[in-house]
Amino acid sequence: MRLKKKIKAVLLSVARTQVMTGCALIATCWLTGSVSSQQLKDTKPSTREAEATFRISPSDYDRYLSAVNLKNWDDGGDLSRFVNLRTSLVFPAASIPRTGPVSILRSEPDRALSTYQVHLADGRVMSFDQFVNQVAMVDGIVIVHHGRIVYERYPHMDQSDKHLLFSVTKAYIGTLVGLLEADGLINIERPIETYIPELTGTSWAGTPIREILDMASGIAAPDGDIENPKSPHYRLEASLGWLEMTPDLPESVKAWRTFDYIKTLGRADAPGKTFVYSSANSLVLAWLIEKVTGRAVYDVLSERIWSKIGAESEAQLLVNRRGIAIAHAGLTATLRDVARFGLLFTPSRKVVTNKAVIPIHLLNAIEQGREEITQPKAVLQSYGSVKVSAYQWQAVTSDDAFWKGGYGGQMLYVSPGKDLVVAYVGSEEFRDADPKFRVVVRQLLQYAYHAAP
Repeated sequence: MRLKKKIKAVLLSVARTQVMTGCALIATCWLTGSVSSQQLKDTKPSTREAEATFRISPSDYDRYLSAVNLKNWDDGGDLSRFVNLRTSLVFPAASIPRTGPVSILRSEPDRALSTYQVHLADGRVMSFDQFVNQVAMVDGIVIVHHGRIVYERYPHMDQSDKHLLFSVTKAYIGTLVGLLEADGLINIERPIETYIPELTGTSWAGTPIREILDMASGIAAPDGDIENPKSPHYRLEASLGWLEMTPDLPESVKAWRTFDYIKTLGRADAPGKTFVYSSANSLVLAWLIEKVTGRAVYDVLSERIWSKIGAESEAQLLVNRRGIAIAHAGLTATLRDVARFGLLFTPSRKVVTNKAVIPIHLLNAIEQGREEITQPKAVLQSYGSVKVSAYQWQAVTSDDAFWKGGYGGQMLYVSPGKDLVVAYVGSEEFRDADPKFRVVVRQLLQYAYHAAP
């Protein structure tokens, strides 16, 4: 996850620059606030609680677009919320089309969830509904049990809004690799240069794809330092258009040639030894997908996932000036469509598709995780998890649920055993929440569904 840091300024016009290599910049899709004609009437909020309280008026567009820059766009609060919900007005984006009929997610509200009592550190006690709408820094949340929506609220967005998912994007990229593996196009035990010959002779050479998938590549590019222009993470995100170009950056970064910069990264450890969260791994996996398919990663995502889930809306994947996908953090989608993706991994997947999309070996690998990798135990425990997951998912709980989080309060939680999916999005300011929303949701699931604490 991205840390809450301030980023150096750059003109908004740079972020709006037309995308090269044939990728379309979607710059007007939200100007009217209209809903896609492909959405069905039954996907609209059916309760007062599902209606948004964060509204963007015509005058707000000018105010927010005049204020936003690369110093403040992800600092949290209303300005970040505007960016998260109208992302393609600020950054170039490629479309991920949907096809076919919309899968219907029936709503069967569970009152036990909305009335669950949340105890705050200051002694206040309130219902989960009150907590979501008044205290938590969450923009929207949907909980699906046995294929039915049992809880859904949008305190700071509309149900039809697309929201930036940040690192939840990685779960989609890892899943795509798993699907291509099932097709025989990728052998994850082979070194990455087998499929990306440009990495021959670099520090990546000899690294099995499996270790890249599971954040154990050993490449010296940990996430976190986005204030220091000399850090690999800063340079990666600068090459993607999310951080300022400074004079001392490598020419490959200044030219937005992300893959050329990735080739220069060094090695910190042998592959397969230690879990180190690095978005460089995710970007290499996107490169791999494009190499073996001959297509842009967002087109593969549309064909292999978005067209299979009965999505109610197209998604978008942010790209840089050269059309290189921000594949580690740039997916935007409606919350219900995120939940539909999660349903592919559950017994209720027939709610969204008649065909099994996720191969059983992929589901098993994600649930089994990677216990042999040296893991950040304290971090896992703080998340209520017991081991690192696989295929770009983040961690696994003691009852084999798995999840992927993202900067700013994004989350996708899937429990095949409980037939449960939870998806929520936020625009957190990373001040102390009381208590953390993730903790409250975990307690709620333990109370209602006997999920692992």
